[in-house]
Amino acid sequence: MRVFIAIELEQAVREHFSMLQTQLKPYILKGNFSRPENFHITLRFLGERTPQEIDAVMRCIERTVMSHTAFSFESCGLGCFHKKRDICYAAVETTPALLSVYRTLQDALWHERLISQKETYTPHITLAREVVWKEPYVQVFEQLQENSISIRAEGLSLMESTRIDGKLCYLPLFYQGFSAKEAINNE
Repeated sequence: MRVFIAIELEQAVREHFSMLQTQLKPYILKGNFSRPENFHITLRFLGERTPQEIDAVMRCIERTVMSHTAFSFESCGLGCFHKKRDICYAAVETTPALLSVYRTLQDALWHERLISQKETYTPHITLAREVVWKEPYVQVFEQLQENSISIRAEGLSLMESTRIDGKLCYLPLFYQGFSAKEAINNE
């Protein structure tokens, strides 16, 4: 099972970024746009995992949320990761609360030997992959003004990345709220 750990987004936040995608489309020659229901903030991509590893990941999530409370942060503009083809994203603030959750989770995953290296973190919401721009993206970003939106993090989700009827879907397998006493297991 291909999995990752994420902060899921409220409907109003997903709609905000869907409108931003609409503004971006005239500047993009081609690309794969994320479906709004798939918008999220990844904390750690874990790839293919066994059922035993999935159980260990859920324990890591539980340990992480126990020491944190819900928090808010803002989106803060557009960015681009450069690969063979670009990945266009909406950046989000790297607040002390978000970094603390990320570091606690990384430490828990490291302790369980679920990751072999710790990564630097660029929190973001992927808007489009394999982007080919009509003009340099820097010029596009100067023309577009992304109005920031407040994002509330209520907990962490273990998500499965799969294809259903040929469409990429992210399905929640497990959710634990910050400082919550009960977990919701969707397996």
